[in-house]
Parts: sequence; structure tokens; C-alpha cells
Amino acid sequence: MTLSRPILLLAAASVLTLAGCASRPAAPEPVPVYYDGRVKPALLSELQRIRISPDVPHPARTRYASIGSRLPYYGMLIPEKPGAERPPFGEFALDPVLDVARVTSDEFRQQLAGQTALAGRVGDDGKASLQIEVIRVSIFGKDIANSVCEPLVLMRARLIDADGRPRWSSGITGNRPDDRISYPCQDIERKPEVAARAIGVALRGAVANVIARM
Repeated sequence: MTLSRPILLLAAASVLTLAGCASRPAAPEPVPVYYDGRVKPALLSELQRIRISPDVPHPARTRYASIGSRLPYYGMLIPEKPGAERPPFGEFALDPVLDVARVTSDEFRQQLAGQTALAGRVGDDGKASLQIEVIRVSIFGKDIANSVCEPLVLMRARLIDADGRPRWSSGITGNRPDDRISYPCQDIERKPEVAARAIGVALRGAVANVIARM
């Protein structure tokens, strides 16, 4: 049986297409949204230089959280519900108090500078990027009377390669309640200078926990 010329050309084209697919490097595995272990040295070598993105999405307002809450992470992870009644304490506009994006990205630069494996790879010339998102900033009531408080921050960081593909995620993490840290709740809510200092400390702790996962 003799094959016609069009069929032979189609078969040849199929072979070439399959060969091309076989020679193309495999795409990286999808990155889970949760924490899946430290950044592997092979990935760092592949990404080479990494810049810290100055764009840090963050909430417009702080959020009340309570040691008495039975909701996940003291109520911080519950989605906002439009029209829901706001608690009488611990929620105020964040941007007038602190430049969250600048403070967060500066903290990452400073703390990464002390990490031997990462310090030499961070620079503004990086094609890959470390993208940070501040998910929640809460004013955490550490007693039932809401007299002693500490800001808590939840954040996530991702390594994005030059093609825009996520290659690593810290998962959601943040600073942890610390018995050595306490502020009068009313001072955080009513005195911007106290709020800025307290939230800055919380951001520093959250960044440290992200870097510890890297």
C-alpha cells in the first residue's frame, strides 16, 4: 500500500512537532499556596538575582482580634462581610498611621542582608522578584477588658521568576503574641505615634518569620 504525498507530509510534521515538545524544558510544578518547605538551593541558582517588589498590598484598616475569640487565628482569618457591624474597638485607617509598603520592603532588605545564602542574591537589578502581601493587621486584645494590646500581622511572600511564574510561597505567617510586648489598647487606637511604633514592631516580627521559612 502506497501512502499519498499529503499523508506523508502530515506524518512528518507530526513527528517534528512531537520532537519539539520533547526537547522543550518542562514547566515548573505549580506552587502550593501553603508553606511547602525552604527555598531550595537549585531554585536560588536558577533565579539568580532577586529584587524586592516595592508594591506591598495591605488592608486599608486595622482589624480587632481577641484572645477570647474561638475563630481561626483570633478571628483574623474570617473574611470581611459587607454591612457587618464593626466592633467598637481596634479598627482604624492604617495608611495615615504608617507607610506599610515602605516599612515592610525596607525590613525585608535589612533582614535579608544578614542571611548568608540570600544576601548576595538580592538587588534592584534582579529579574526574579520577592512579592509580599500583608493580609491582616489586627489590634489584638490580650485580656477580656481590652486594656492591654499588641498588633498582630499576617503576611505572605512569594518568589516570582522572570516569566511571572510563582516558584515558592511562604504560606500565611506572621508575628506571634509575645508576653513581653504590650501597649495600652487606647493608646494604640488614639495616639498615631504609638500605633506606628507598635505596628512597626509587629511587621518586623512578621518579616523575620517569613525569612526564617526561606
